[in-house]
Amino acid sequence: MASERLQLELCNLTLDHYPDIKVLMDEAYPELGGAWPTHTIKRLIDQFPEGQIGVMDGDVLVGIALSVQVNYKRFSNPHTYEDIVGTNDVISSDPTGDALYGLDVVIKKSHRGLRLGRRLYDARKDLCRQYNFQAILAGGRIPSYHNYRDTMSPMEFIQKVDTKEIYDPILSFQLSNDFQVKRLLKKYLPEDSESVGYATLLEWNNILYEPQDIVLDQRKTTVRVGA
Repeated sequence: MASERLQLELCNLTLDHYPDIKVLMDEAYPELGGAWPTHTIKRLIDQFPEGQIGVMDGDVLVGIALSVQVNYKRFSNPHTYEDIVGTNDVISSDPTGDALYGLDVVIKKSHRGLRLGRRLYDARKDLCRQYNFQAILAGGRIPSYHNYRDTMSPMEFIQKVDTKEIYDPILSFQLSNDFQVKRLLKKYLPEDSESVGYATLLEWNNILYEPQDIVLDQRKTTVRVGA
């Protein structure tokens, strides 16, 4: 694919994008059931529209980054996938939360290798700074771990990914984007056989964060992502 033919632009997702979102998630997560249903995406957009970011190549959606607003103290400590995604795939964003929780980042297979994931992560970081959030948190799968489960513990695996002795498509990417592993999450998503149910609790700190009891609330009523 010649880079000069690409017409890439960031956007805030709307429900009209759902058919393309479904295609992307079905392609990325066949072993985990594919895309979330319409009502899940609609709730994310309704509750926290600024946190649902897409990459368009012309008229085609080729990447997405979904996120919610959460309480830092609660989700910087051990939790499971079900604490984020409730019954019937209902995800709730906390309008009083002081942190961003990263959900899915998905890039269309035809557009991988073009640094679109990094562009989406940079957009999340901009959002974190604009809203004066303390950090970005995420429960990160370690899908390569099942290849090493018989020879090393999850922590040994994480250390070897950190020193670049082992490549993991998710953890290696997170580390390269300035995220740090805060702790190991056990039984985060038990049905995730590739990660053997484990996940890393990842954190990116906003060094510009100022506690709300020190500064006036400067949250913008509208935040648009930049192209």
